Amino acid sequence: MTNPLYMATGFAHFHGLAPDDDLPIDGGVGPRALSFTITGVSNTTPQTFDIVRELAEQQIRNVQAVFIDNSANANDLVLSNLEIPGMSVIARANKQAILPFYGTTFGNLKATTSNASVQNINVLFLNTPQPYAQW
Repeated sequence: MTNPLYMATGFAHFHGLAPDDDLPIDGGVGPRALSFTITGVSNTTPQTFDIVRELAEQQIRNVQAVFIDNSANANDLVLSNLEIPGMSVIARANKQAILPFYGTTFGNLKATTSNASVQNINVLFLNTPQPYAQW
């Protein structure tokens, strides 16, 4: 690798912000996660929700990745950031995934899926950068 950060540290680097103000050495509690359960979402009834209060209360300071447990859904789930046009991630049908997600500090989100209504999709927002993984 020719990345200067890799050359200096020996660690692979990808774009993202390390939550340095949340590190224990700075008086923080380290990386954080915020969990939600999405219920009753479908193509005719998308669920719009926000994490603005959680961001304001500093339960989490930003969102850089999201874990979605879509294993009980026979359809893809689309999670969109309403503040940034085109910023969406897709959790494939009957899969679980960790997806890079640029949520910054806006917090207005929408979840949609096609066809049937789906109950109880667990979502975990993370303030640390994560690489894409799906299983």
